[in-house]
Formats: sequence, C-alpha cells, structure tokens
Amino acid sequence: MNNILLTGASGFLGKAILRYLLSETPFRVTIIVRNPRKIKEEFKNNQKIKVIKTQDLFAEEHSWWVSNIKDISHVIHCAWYVNQSDYLYSFENYNSLQGTLKIANFLSNTSIKKFIGIGTCFEYDIEERYLSTSTALKPETPYSACKVAAYIALKSLFRQKKIDFNWARVFFLYGDGESKERLVPYIKKCLRENETALLTSGLQIRDFIEVNEAARQICGLIDSSAKEEVNICSGIGVTVKDFVKSFVKNDNQLKLLKFGAKENKHFDPDIVVGVKDD
Repeated sequence: MNNILLTGASGFLGKAILRYLLSETPFRVTIIVRNPRKIKEEFKNNQKIKVIKTQDLFAEEHSWWVSNIKDISHVIHCAWYVNQSDYLYSFENYNSLQGTLKIANFLSNTSIKKFIGIGTCFEYDIEERYLSTSTALKPETPYSACKVAAYIALKSLFRQKKIDFNWARVFFLYGDGESKERLVPYIKKCLRENETALLTSGLQIRDFIEVNEAARQICGLIDSSAKEEVNICSGIGVTVKDFVKSFVKNDNQLKLLKFGAKENKHFDPDIVVGVKDD
C-alpha cells in the first residue's frame, strides 16, 4: 500500500486533504505537525494515519528526516507560512521557501514516486484575468514570488531525479475550518450576530472553490499523469458581491451587507478566474 507524506496537515487546506485521503482513498498517511493532540482527537480511531511531532518542520536537519521518515511513496507538501494578517508580504515566506527546498532535497534521495507542491493563482500575470497553466508568471508579492521560486527549483530537481512532480496552483478557497479573519467567516459572524458587514465594492470577479473540492482535485493528482502545472479551481468567475449574497437567508440579513464601505485593497485585481485544463 502506498504511504503518503502530508505536510501542513493541521492547516485549512491540509486538514481537508487529510480527511479526503483517510476517507476516500486506500493510502496510509504520515503527517508531521506541531500539536499531535489536535489531530489525534479527530482521527484517533483511524489506523491509516501516523503522526510525527516537530517544533519546526522547516528547521529539521537531515538526521531527523532519516530517523523519522521511511517508506514514503508520495508527498503532498502543504506546509507554508499562512498567517492571514501578513502572509502576502511577510519575510517568513523566504523561510518557507528555504525549508521547502531542504525537505525536497532530502526526499528526492529516497524512493518517492511523486511530489505534489501547493502553489497559488497569484503566481500568474493577473493582468491576463483568465489564467491557464500557459499564462506567463508575474508574481507581485513576496508570497507569490517565493511560490514561483519553489516551483522552478522543485521542477528542475525532480526532473533531474526522474520523480513525478505536480505543482497545484490553488485559487480562492473557502469552507469549514477557515481562519476567522477571512471573508466567509467574517460574513457569517456578522449575519449570525445581526451586525453590519463592512465590505469593499464587491465588484471584483473571483474563482471561488470550496476547500473539500480543492482537496479532491489535489488528491486526484496522486495517480494522475497530468502535466506538471495544474490549476485547482472551479473555472467559474463570480463577483464577490454575488458570492457573499449566497450566504444571506433573508432580506433583513441582506441589509447588513454594506458594499463600498471599505476601499479595495492595494493588491486587489478586478478579475482572477482559473482556466481548467482539458
């Protein structure tokens, strides 16, 4: 049976991937987390999961990997700095890049068959608006620049080692387990507590994808012969305003949505929609 190493398993996307792997696939899963108790509480009766503890995944040296990571056939690497308040511009992105390359270098010298890395739609030149895997790359933030650097380095490394590689560029996630600072939890809180939701114009068009669907698409790459770069998206554009309104249950809640009350963010393109590969 294949044994999949999943990093970032306690994160928003990582936990959705873990649930999918354990419930929908026959694979055994090894995860590396800082707080094993949280994972064990939810998955304590599942015999397919192995939990390894670390204080800092990106800081572990070669000897640690040799001691802890054995018999891995596939890797899904989700671990990255994702603090909602500053992830786009934080210097921690460079630490995530360095740590990712260290991990990949070790794993490339084992018997793994495939490495799946997680990228972002913001690696692309967003002025193109409708983004396919052939769209030029033009990162605008430290976050997206470090993701591009990781993609280029990993692609070269795994080609050299003749290990299958996929880079999954994820579009706009939402769903259970989101950070409370994100859009959907904020909207739901305001509606639940009968408070005004202060929003931007809402005219921006986005490609929203529910996190469990994103997890399904990513896990589908495990045994796939898809080309190296893959968009994880719905392929459908919807305005932020219409997306937000989809959570409204009645006219009274609708009145709580104050579009235009906030200025659009500095980095807030008009249209970002993914094009799915055939």
